[in-house]
Amino acid sequence: MARDSSIIASIADWSKKSHAQVIERIRSAMLEIEREIAANEGSYPSRLSISEVCRRAGVDRATLEKATHKTTTLVEVSGWLGGLRSRLTRGTKARHSAATKLAETYKCRLNVVCQKYHEAELEMVSLRGEVERLKAHIAAVVTSNVVSMRRRGEK
Repeated sequence: MARDSSIIASIADWSKKSHAQVIERIRSAMLEIEREIAANEGSYPSRLSISEVCRRAGVDRATLEKATHKTTTLVEVSGWLGGLRSRLTRGTKARHSAATKLAETYKCRLNVVCQKYHEAELEMVSLRGEVERLKAHIAAVVTSNVVSMRRRGEK
């Protein structure tokens, strides 16, 4: 009898851990989706649904339909999706406009990087010239300060 109760206890522990892991993976996927939407100016590349959240979390969609998740996790995900959908960029024109705006932003950033690169290139050319000038100066100083090591009388 004691063996049976320990088996039941270990199954219950495993079930609690599994339940917690599912919730953690779902929440992590939701956070990652939010980050992607923010990074893409309110746009998500595919249809956003409970199935998509489950796919991203690596959780089978049917898991959320089980009694342990149906009234908790599934409700949480549904509510989150409802709030998130109102912030998404919708429609072809809106998405095109958002994509154009994003492309312009990246184009401006690229121009700044190119400008900095060209400035650094010019500075490098200037510094190479300075190095060559200093090498010549060092050579002239060394040559003018050379002391003969020959003994007197030797040629």
